[in-house]
Amino acid sequence: MKWRTVLIWGVAWGVFEATAGFVLHQLPIPIGPYIWFPAAYFMMDRVYQRTGQKRGVLWAALLAASIKLLNLFWAVRPDIVINPAIAIVLEALAMVGVLSFSPKRNPALVNALWRLGYMLYAATLMPVWIREVSVIRDVGAILLFMGREYVLSTLICFAFTIHLSRRRGVMHSERG
Repeated sequence: MKWRTVLIWGVAWGVFEATAGFVLHQLPIPIGPYIWFPAAYFMMDRVYQRTGQKRGVLWAALLAASIKLLNLFWAVRPDIVINPAIAIVLEALAMVGVLSFSPKRNPALVNALWRLGYMLYAATLMPVWIREVSVIRDVGAILLFMGREYVLSTLICFAFTIHLSRRRGVMHSERG
């Protein structure tokens, strides 16, 4: 295992979640749902590409979630800290699951799987008072979470992935 890579990307992901993620929760315009998964996917993808190991993705996520939990020291509502920390772990589990069946990384499938896992968590383990303001509070919230937020965050992932692959291709052709 390339622990340095796991540490670097896990800390980067955790710091992003603990700072930018926390700030995005405070904004009056809800743009966070379109940014959080693409950022998470980018971090997970970097870990997997550099380590070649699925467990590296999971270790990085556990580190990131632990860093995110530091927001409990100053957050007004614990749900805006605990739920993202759980989402981080679910995103990694979805990525590991997809990679277990195919070496090809698929942001659309990873995005759908973590969202389904999150809804299952919300329906079964989330306290009722949090569930009432969660993504499963009503049909409209579920449709937003599994509809527009899913589609736009997936498109951002694909656009970013295409951009990076083209950039890598340019970099490789400049070297050669």
